[in-house]
Amino acid sequence: HPPLGKELIGAAQAALGPTLTAARLPAAAAALAGGLLLWLWLSRAVAPAAGPLAALLWWSLPSVVAFPEALPAGPELSLPTRYALLDPLAGFLALAALAVGWWWVRSGRWVAAAGSGLLLGLAVATKLPAGLVGVVAGVAGTAAALRRPGGVARRLGRAGGQGATWAVAGLGGVALAYAPMGRDGAVASWSAGWRIQRDPGGGGHLVIVAGQRTFHPPWWALGWWQYASWGAAVTTAAALAVVAGLALRPGLAGYLTAAWLLPLALLVPVSGLALPHYPVIWRGPLVAAVAVGAVAAAGWIRARAGGGAAGRRLAVAVLAVALAPVGLLA
Repeated sequence: HPPLGKELIGAAQAALGPTLTAARLPAAAAALAGGLLLWLWLSRAVAPAAGPLAALLWWSLPSVVAFPEALPAGPELSLPTRYALLDPLAGFLALAALAVGWWWVRSGRWVAAAGSGLLLGLAVATKLPAGLVGVVAGVAGTAAALRRPGGVARRLGRAGGQGATWAVAGLGGVALAYAPMGRDGAVASWSAGWRIQRDPGGGGHLVIVAGQRTFHPPWWALGWWQYASWGAAVTTAAALAVVAGLALRPGLAGYLTAAWLLPLALLVPVSGLALPHYPVIWRGPLVAAVAVGAVAAAGWIRARAGGGAAGRRLAVAVLAVALAPVGLLA
């Protein structure tokens, strides 16, 4: 894997000692920061209720982190941030790249383009699949620049310039992560990482999908693990919320949905690899899409019911369905 996550874990152990607590601290800090980021971002971009709902889902929903040897025992569910995994770190950085990318989409600011690219570069320098999450910010920001007022030449120049700024900043983020290793060390690390990643993709990696052991997971394996993490009731509620968001808030909901659906659909066909904790990398845009849809649906129902007591009761019922994942954890 790229070095940034391991550098952060090593720095924590260097500062606090070689303990499990120190090793797990970076992932725990990323979990706390990710929830706060969702709270701040969606409270301003959608509605005051959307931020805390997304943060609550981010902090509390479990994920498949491993499989025991005995298949009848089923998958092991846990909060992924309890472990010294790279995925929570990459997931937080990818989420931050998306949040700043949405600022870019809405404002057209050059600094937002650079910030989103830099954060995505750091995410990729933690774990490569994060690139499939954050690339949505680059595409959406560049497309938004093309639609802004001005002549054709001005719009093309602005879109090309901001897109290039985003890409160069991303490369800069990757370079920052590899800088402590020096040029020769960085080249050797990248070459070795590519070779190691390529070999499991060819020879396979033992995983368990839908109760079956396999070295070559099917294309739907990541979706299965996501379903195994949340269960039928939670997955159904989340799917309904996402569909509601796409219907009622297509801009932001579409942006978020693309950010989690792209890696979910393409990672296995592209790399040939899949592990049960990979969905942690895109859990940020996924829970954000659920929160946006749930709050949008509640607002729509309340408006159609006249905004009185009946409308409030229906809106609360919709949010209660969205909060079902939290209640089912007990």
